[in-house]
Amino acid sequence: MFNSLFITKKEADLALEQYDEDYIYKEGIEYIAVVRNYFSMYQYKLEFGYSDSVNFEKGTPTSIDIPEFLAINSDKSKEEKGATRSGSQIQNRKIRTTIKKTSKIACVPDNNNNYENFGGSISHEEMPLGGTLGAIIKLKNQKGLFGISNWHVLLNKNGELLDKIFRPRLHGVKTRQRKEETFFGKVVFGIINKNIEVGLFRIENKKLITKDPEVRNKLMGIEKPKMGKKIYKRGFNSEKKEGVIRSNNVTVKAFIAKGYNEIFKKQIQLKKMSEDGDSGSVLFNKNRNVVGLLFAADDKEQNSFSYANRIDYIFNNEFCQTTFIDHENNKTSINKLEFDSFY
Repeated sequence: MFNSLFITKKEADLALEQYDEDYIYKEGIEYIAVVRNYFSMYQYKLEFGYSDSVNFEKGTPTSIDIPEFLAINSDKSKEEKGATRSGSQIQNRKIRTTIKKTSKIACVPDNNNNYENFGGSISHEEMPLGGTLGAIIKLKNQKGLFGISNWHVLLNKNGELLDKIFRPRLHGVKTRQRKEETFFGKVVFGIINKNIEVGLFRIENKKLITKDPEVRNKLMGIEKPKMGKKIYKRGFNSEKKEGVIRSNNVTVKAFIAKGYNEIFKKQIQLKKMSEDGDSGSVLFNKNRNVVGLLFAADDKEQNSFSYANRIDYIFNNEFCQTTFIDHENNKTSINKLEFDSFY
């Protein structure tokens, strides 16, 4: 009899690391999440989200078999799992699995617009769709103010550094006319990797920064996301909403742009609280600390989810060397965004 009771969060995270790549690349598997198991003696489990294209029919060439329990290799790294999964190192620990119907997951672009310091609309000069200004921030060792949003909002696959970013629907402008009074700044950074898809633009037109104290000074700092904690979001389209972090460790398959069907790891999952145009919204807790940056959602009406990059993987966390445009428009190379404060 294996000892599988009371699987800890650490063990569940390890199990996801061991098995996610075995399943996430299979057709129809859209996400794999570490979630709480409220209706069983098992504290945590792995949940497999599947869409209509999945094939669970046994005996067919493309069928997917997800065992009710998966062995947890607690002593060996993922690279060694093939040699030890059936050996003594497993220590008889197993995690329960479940499946949940979902749909294809994609970014949430916008056809509307709004205007706030965080939760307001922004758009690229050449792209028909826009997204949300997550927040205005300051960085350590970098001059100026920066707007943060998603890579797919600020750059997408055709954008370049120093492209212009605008703030539509300002001063009575009801259309997406690229008038000079709505020019806000230029893109200085963008990255897409296994954990984040984020972009920054340097604010050059400070007249567009809201001076209303009811809008400014809403955000305090950054904090790691915790499962089960209440969070809030302010998107330009769906305004302020609240939800609960269902998982802070999800491997998810997301359609970001044409030709970009990416696998993201260590993501946040919560019951859907986003609408078209909310990409780039920050998630923040009751202490006004930001925990994530929303980037995708599925298209189901019922039992659907939103997804966000963890803020602790965006800031103060090393990544591969990436180009950054400094205040003199020179290209530099950085491997970390060092957060200073929100404006």
